[in-house]
Amino acid sequence: MSIYRKVSVQVWGDAKFSSLSNEGKLAFLFILTHPNMTGVGAMRATVEGLRAELGVSQEAFQEPFDLGLVKVSAEAPLVVLPRFVKHNRPESPNVCKSWAKVLELLPECALLDEHMNLVLRDVQRLGKAFTGAFREAFTEDYTESGTGTGTGTEVTTSTTHSTPERPDNGSAAKAASPDDEDFPFLSMPLREGGQYVIPETKIREWQSAFPGLDVREHLGQACQWARDNKSRRKTLGGVEAFFGRWLAKARDGPPGRASKTEVTDRSVAMEYADDDPFKPG
Repeated sequence: MSIYRKVSVQVWGDAKFSSLSNEGKLAFLFILTHPNMTGVGAMRATVEGLRAELGVSQEAFQEPFDLGLVKVSAEAPLVVLPRFVKHNRPESPNVCKSWAKVLELLPECALLDEHMNLVLRDVQRLGKAFTGAFREAFTEDYTESGTGTGTGTEVTTSTTHSTPERPDNGSAAKAASPDDEDFPFLSMPLREGGQYVIPETKIREWQSAFPGLDVREHLGQACQWARDNKSRRKTLGGVEAFFGRWLAKARDGPPGRASKTEVTDRSVAMEYADDDPFKPG
């Protein structure tokens, strides 16, 4: 079991984490870095035992649970961190295979099934090798990604987010907070508000079109660029074309404006400008 945990600096800008009291923040970080926390973000424990170990008030320790940052089973002594694998990714596919042994030590319950479906969803974003290793380790279980069993047996709170009607082109736009623990990594904030969730079908399509690229990595970079450049975000109608141009430029070489100075024909220069992925629109 790894003795290190990754804590993103973005946690200090997270709305839910920021709303915690100082003792509540300590409780969350205590659970995240607990020696018994496994690589899948789950451990055999009880809230009472963990609280007594840390020595804070019951009210403060309950705060991260009330916000859904931590979940506890009502059936068995199990505590999970829904976002753990997203930020503590397995170093290799063999790590995914080793998780089968980890689960043998965790109590079976509905929350564990739900959590492992979330783990699979995060693993699928890492590519075929990791997904294949996961499914090899868990031959009969967790073969489809999802958000869990939906049994409602875990102790948590949730927020319902609205999803706009699916556009005619099949794109999926979802309005949600960037701090939502269930919000996919490969999603781009839109100029008109909300988020564009990149469908798996489009990712596979682009991967076929650009076989020499790590498409997921470059799409992630494009999404981060949009998060960092609010005034230059794309509209829902133009976001897929933007991704296509971004990937094409990644294939042909690093995006840059220096090449424009080499273009002497004004009409060609203008055509290039229209395809510029950094161009607003």
